[in-house]
Amino acid sequence: MGIVLLGIIGFIVGVITLIISIIKKKSKKIPNLILIVSVILVFVGFAIKSTTPTEIVNNKNLKEEEIDLKLEVKDEINKDNKLKIIINSNLPENTKLLVSLKDEKDNYKAQNEVIIKNYNGESEYFSDKGNSLKKGTYILNVTLPISSTQSESIQKVLGEDYKNINSDLFEESDLGRIISISKKIDIKEKNIDKNIDKKKPNNGGES
Repeated sequence: MGIVLLGIIGFIVGVITLIISIIKKKSKKIPNLILIVSVILVFVGFAIKSTTPTEIVNNKNLKEEEIDLKLEVKDEINKDNKLKIIINSNLPENTKLLVSLKDEKDNYKAQNEVIIKNYNGESEYFSDKGNSLKKGTYILNVTLPISSTQSESIQKVLGEDYKNINSDLFEESDLGRIISISKKIDIKEKNIDKNIDKKKPNNGGES
């Protein structure tokens, strides 16, 4: 808008200078030049205004909305006794969650990052170095980490320290609010098909 205003002022000055030149019968070259430049400035100013990126305009109109959090955690054990965690949530696209698993004896610990896509997220399969998980009770923990670990776009939607989320699951940590869900999962011993040699019935005596 500053360019448009400058053009208008220049146009006024140009007109006044032109009138003075006509009255005093002097050269009209400078006044005409001022008028031409002023008109160009006005057109350029309006052109810049009309081509403002729509993204900038839309960002100004963004409103923070409160979210009544829904967070559902399911576990899936495949035939190889490997565990996958499935998360259903109304958290925004690309929200990051941390999924950790350990056994009660602290002999096993593993962690996986899950990204919400289309209201769903899945962990990789938890295994024991590629092998089946051993029989026992495991403790699963799903955590929404502190807001500063999320991307800028997620922080903008959920607010500083997740102020836009309504939930009774929040816990206070030294670095900020988090949400943590824990559950126990029993892993049974893998069923392995054993080949048992059976003696064939002796239909006749040895010859």
